[in-house]
Amino acid sequence: MEEKYKIEDNGFTKNRIIKQGFYFNKVYEKHVDSYGEFGAGNIRDNIMPTFKNALEQYEDENKNNNMLLVGKVQSGKTSNLEMFTALALDNGYNMVVIYGGYDSSLLTQTKDRFTDTFDIPKDIDYSNKAPVIFS
Repeated sequence: MEEKYKIEDNGFTKNRIIKQGFYFNKVYEKHVDSYGEFGAGNIRDNIMPTFKNALEQYEDENKNNNMLLVGKVQSGKTSNLEMFTALALDNGYNMVVIYGGYDSSLLTQTKDRFTDTFDIPKDIDYSNKAPVIFS
């Protein structure tokens, strides 16, 4: 599935397409299993405008290119970050850097969650297309 959207760039309107491919579908289905269709739909609906905004920032050097994800405990931050990462991977990004906590236990928790969500093998294998996580 692809979603079209328009952005303004120096007075010209550009049409862009956000691909919802392999990684999006993988994460979305896992979210459906964990949170139900309604919960997974909320995550999808929340992250699409955020991803569009990130693309706009990337294309316009005058915009702030920093993004920060904040929220209360158990508010869905990691789920939204998983979906954002999936969209990035489906749309041509080949590296995502995540600062996953201010201590090693939070970083380990985030790394383990991403490893599980994206079905990343424990041993790094560059012969397949599976993502690789370094921490």
